Amino acid sequence: MDIQTIDMGEGFNEVEAIKSLRRAAQSHGFFFLKALSDEESSKMFETSKAFFALPEDVKKQESTDYTHGYLGPGWQLLDPGNQSRPDTKEAFCVGPELEDQTIQPPFYNKNTFPDTHMPEMRQVVTRYKERMFELSKRLNRIIALSFGLSEDYFDHTFEKSPAILRMLHYAAEKSDVEQGVLAAGAHTDWGMITLLLTDGQPGLQVEENGQWFDVIEPKGTLICNVGDMLQRWSNDTYKSSRHRVVNKTGLDRYSIVFFFHPNPKTVVSPLPNCGKPMYPGITCEEHLLSRFKATKQAPPV
Repeated sequence: MDIQTIDMGEGFNEVEAIKSLRRAAQSHGFFFLKALSDEESSKMFETSKAFFALPEDVKKQESTDYTHGYLGPGWQLLDPGNQSRPDTKEAFCVGPELEDQTIQPPFYNKNTFPDTHMPEMRQVVTRYKERMFELSKRLNRIIALSFGLSEDYFDHTFEKSPAILRMLHYAAEKSDVEQGVLAAGAHTDWGMITLLLTDGQPGLQVEENGQWFDVIEPKGTLICNVGDMLQRWSNDTYKSSRHRVVNKTGLDRYSIVFFFHPNPKTVVSPLPNCGKPMYPGITCEEHLLSRFKATKQAPPV
């Protein structure tokens, strides 16, 4: 499986970035990004591991909804048709804090942190989320240029974005694909793009032409993939591919994922220069709520 790498740091070249993104998005929708320092990555994983090591009753105090706070084991079943039980993972989410009361939970809510037990966590995680948001906006501009549009084409559709940062801890349990036990079931991502940082443990698999391929990013890079909203905008020119997490080692695995979504009220329909529309328009809100409903296994505890 050939995966492109885009340098978003000192080696950034706009023309090459557009070519690489287009090539990746048209094939399987996955590419690597050079964008983070080792210090940024290490600090986030230190924070994530410390949070998930807290006592269960402390973590449960930070439960809010599906985009804010703690989500305990059993909260999500991503592939109900092929899984015998929920994903073997727990999560902590940081969602948007908007003052627009017309945008209801889970898109609008207050974030919660275990400030008493981890006083630095709020600052570390919030700073990282802001970093991912700015990086995603830069990618949006490359995406727009890849369609031959003005670089600011998508800017207004991501004002008050319900972007979500999710820290994930996969249990130290080997997956058994044949028995329907997976760290994360097969799925596509629902938004525009996703930025994923892993701890280097294997597990991510991407489906291409009916086969599953292991994906391990080069050290110091993020994994980025096309989401359903971008596939819809591109009229299927860009691919939102199915992927899953299979724990082959039986060890704990940690990852940090950033989901970049359009404003909930944005109507997503195929771009005019992408051929005869294959999809009707749909609001981001309608799409996301339908996916939340389809994959939620149990309320947060």
